[in-house]
Amino acid sequence: MKRLKPITTEYIRRFSILTLLALFSWMFFYSPSDIYNVQFQNYKEMYEIKIKRDMIDLDTSLEEYIERKMQGPYWHSSPKKINIVEVEGKAGEFLKSIISGNREDFKSNDHFFRENELPETFKSDLSLRDADYLSVNDEAGEKHYFEFYRLESNFMRREVPDAIRYPLENYAYLLILLSVFIYIFIPKPIVPKGAAYYTRVNAVYLPDVLGVFLWTGAWMFFFLPDDSAPMAVRYFLLLFFGIFALAIVLPTVKYASNWYLFTEDSFQWSDENGIRKVSLDDIVSVKPYKRQLPKWVAPLIILFGRGQPVATGAGMISMSSSPEVGMEITIKSGKRIRVMANYLEADKVFTKRFQELEHKMK
Repeated sequence: MKRLKPITTEYIRRFSILTLLALFSWMFFYSPSDIYNVQFQNYKEMYEIKIKRDMIDLDTSLEEYIERKMQGPYWHSSPKKINIVEVEGKAGEFLKSIISGNREDFKSNDHFFRENELPETFKSDLSLRDADYLSVNDEAGEKHYFEFYRLESNFMRREVPDAIRYPLENYAYLLILLSVFIYIFIPKPIVPKGAAYYTRVNAVYLPDVLGVFLWTGAWMFFFLPDDSAPMAVRYFLLLFFGIFALAIVLPTVKYASNWYLFTEDSFQWSDENGIRKVSLDDIVSVKPYKRQLPKWVAPLIILFGRGQPVATGAGMISMSSSPEVGMEITIKSGKRIRVMANYLEADKVFTKRFQELEHKMK
């Protein structure tokens, strides 16, 4: 099996993680649109409590109290006809099971269900558009009432428990663990002994962490539930912070995969084409390399991935216009190999060989 190029491995590592984190953001805020509320109305218990506390007239019967509660707060000034559907069969058994559960704690009135959790006959009974309430008789013949309605998105935030409203939230955390696993355990580029390579903390790990936070934050804001923000604003921030995050993360691929090595008769390095090798006799010049860009392009440098890899976004902005310093090696074919010295770790042997080569070319 052909071994992947070091830079390809690093791209796979980061794109896999960025994809998983975007999916995590969606799963974290995913809310189903088919949540129904079957609300058990404890009229008898509420009636008895209000009678004991003198909150209603003793002359008011249970039937009158129920009718008034169904009418709503404007029952006196705007009376309306109440529509009640009597439910039997499997649908009735479904409601009776709710009654049985509510007897232990009659305050737990709200019961939330997905559409596929409701019995088919129950849904067909409730296809009646003019039904405001449902009723069912328990084993003792006592009548109980329910309200049934499909929740609108603006009610979900304050009514539906998080476990029901965000059913995929717990699974989303598994994607975080999978991302960590990928970052740690996908094989890293093998750096030969004695080779110079870029320091992992400043050039790789810290930019990766910063980019991942920006990327995840952009997607989580995009998937915010309900009408938390206009879609135009979401798209703009996703685009802005998404590009910003990529401009931080993707350049780290080079720093994570590139290395440089001197052997007795050759100079070896890794780049986007894999591991390369050139004879020392084919090297025609070695000269200092420095690239300084105008400071006014510093924000653009960040967006297009030219910023130096440092710990924080503020640091990237301040360092983005600092020069790239290193050596430029030219070989007989005309190809130029630029070895950037920023954050490059090299032992004494490598440094000595480089200095000898530079002196020889002079």
